[in-house]
Formats: sequence, structure tokens, C-alpha cells
Amino acid sequence: ETHNPFDTLVDDVLDNESDWMMEDSKDRIFTLEHEGLNEEKLTAIQAQARKGVLDAIAMLPLERREAYEFALQSNPFVVEIETPLERFLLVNNYNLWDASTQLCDFWTLRRNMLGKERYWLPMRISRSEESALEAKVIDAIHSGTLTILPPDQNNK
Repeated sequence: ETHNPFDTLVDDVLDNESDWMMEDSKDRIFTLEHEGLNEEKLTAIQAQARKGVLDAIAMLPLERREAYEFALQSNPFVVEIETPLERFLLVNNYNLWDASTQLCDFWTLRRNMLGKERYWLPMRISRSEESALEAKVIDAIHSGTLTILPPDQNNK
């Protein structure tokens, strides 16, 4: 098993206190109510985790990170809104390397599917706004050929 540098960070920030809650043995969820974890400590942990992911991305080979970096340079708002770092950290159990590679792989896949000219644009289904989706895909959604369903009881 590999060492997760985030575990050391948490120990340092929380003075070796146990301030984690586990959900489904996968995602670490911070709670402000849990003894010893105040908003200041939470903010420090989140800031250090974000920095750790960005540092890990910088260490990846260029071909693995170039789609992410181009999207970030072209439209940082879309990158932040559509792929928040915190989501990748939670899904990857705060493993900085896994979160960084999954984030970069997402943007590479998005570029491969949507094309180099549009992948960094927002995913909108409006005909009047610029979108990463091609007009024919947007038209198919509006025609009812493709339907976006509302979330189910599990918010999926």
C-alpha cells in the first residue's frame, strides 16, 4: 500500500486527533461538528489538498496533463465549475496522485470526444449560448431524441 501524503498533512493540521468520518469506506467527509475540526482547520486542510493536487498535476508527463492545462488557460471558470478539485479528492479518498491523474484523464477524454476546438467550452444545451456540444447534439436533445431525465431518489 502506498503512502498518501494527505494523511500526514491531516495529522499535522489536526495534531494527530481523529477528526475523520468515513462514509461507505470510500469517501472521507469532513464535518464541522466533529470535535476538534473547526472551520479554520477545515479551510487549511482544503487549501493544502488543492495545492497538493496542483503540485501532483505539475509532475505528470506533459501528454497526460496538456488537455487539462489548455482548458484551464482557455476557460478557468468552466474547469472550476465542471470539475472542482474537491470532488476528485473525495472520490479518490484524498489520494493526491489519483485525484490529479483522474482529473487530467477526464479532460483528455473530453478533448478526444468533443474535439480540440470545443472541449474547453461549457456543456450547455442552449442554442443561443456557446457550448462544447455540437449543434446537432443540442438539436437532438431539444427534439426529444435524447432526453435528460430529472434526478432519481438517489440524486442520480
